[in-house]
Amino acid sequence: MKKTYNDINILVIGDSCTDVFMYGNAFRLAPEGPVPVFNPEYEKQNGGMALNVKHNIEAIGANATLLTQNEDIFKTRYVDSRTNSLLLRVDTNDKASRISKDVLQSIKNNSYLDVVYDAIIISDYCKGFLTEEDIDEISLNNFNIFLDTKKILGDWCKYVTFVKINFSEFERTKHTIDKLDISEKLIITKSDDGCDYQGKNFPVEKVNIKDVSGAGDTFISGLVCEYVKSNSVENAILFAQECATKVVQKKGVCTIWIWKNITLCIWHFIKIKFAEDFTYLAKLWLYYGLLDVWIMGIFGFCYWHHLLFIHLLGVVITFLRKISQQLSKILWRLKLVIGWCFLTS
Repeated sequence: MKKTYNDINILVIGDSCTDVFMYGNAFRLAPEGPVPVFNPEYEKQNGGMALNVKHNIEAIGANATLLTQNEDIFKTRYVDSRTNSLLLRVDTNDKASRISKDVLQSIKNNSYLDVVYDAIIISDYCKGFLTEEDIDEISLNNFNIFLDTKKILGDWCKYVTFVKINFSEFERTKHTIDKLDISEKLIITKSDDGCDYQGKNFPVEKVNIKDVSGAGDTFISGLVCEYVKSNSVENAILFAQECATKVVQKKGVCTIWIWKNITLCIWHFIKIKFAEDFTYLAKLWLYYGLLDVWIMGIFGFCYWHHLLFIHLLGVVITFLRKISQQLSKILWRLKLVIGWCFLTS
């Protein structure tokens, strides 16, 4: 049976932090030295690192569990609000305690605390939560392991399924990759030059980039969700690029809200079979209250509002049949009533 995002469970293991963005202006230099005088205007906070991965997975619609350290790590960035230029970054409590042996040994066969996971993401920012030995043990005892690490790659990562790495990290560890038999597992992100996998380049849409903070987290979240759903690496890369392209056009660390993004809805429509399409789009509409969905197909480009009533009855019957085992009838009857009110308003 084909999975939907709501059916997918992903375990995220790694260091997490709070990303703080302090926006303000810097019109002059300090008389004490050649540094800007920063006048704060407003502050924005988001979960960062492995916590950002978890948030992105949930934003896509899948289920995520996070294993991370107890300590609070803060990354505070001071940003010129006019130009979005980074002036200074201050990291506080930049070390994490190591994952406990008991927790580590309980992660086996993609199961943790009696929950079975479709994939495991290791989001290693080298703060101390995971050592090379820990990653080796996780990958040896489990499957569908996606690694995103700042470490120099070595024999300890030979059992992972895929390694997501950006180009600067790739250049830094290239001397060890040549000695390891893992080149076929590498997914190398190259910013606006796209992504490389097994000698093939996947180009990416050119957009106005405002901030790349957290884009790698969004990429690996989309990559894993789509890979579990479609079992296709190429489809997963394309979807991951689409997600990352959206967040780099926003300030700060952001998540990709798939139900608010018309482009992603169209992209998903093309990917799934026509017979399943209306079920998927109706699911988006009923669950998230999406009204501005455009669809493609035998109708061409048509606005959903004018077609929804014609197809909704048959779609809802199929949709309710699938979800009745997971959600209570009362909740979904309420959602149908709300949806009907939107249609008739």
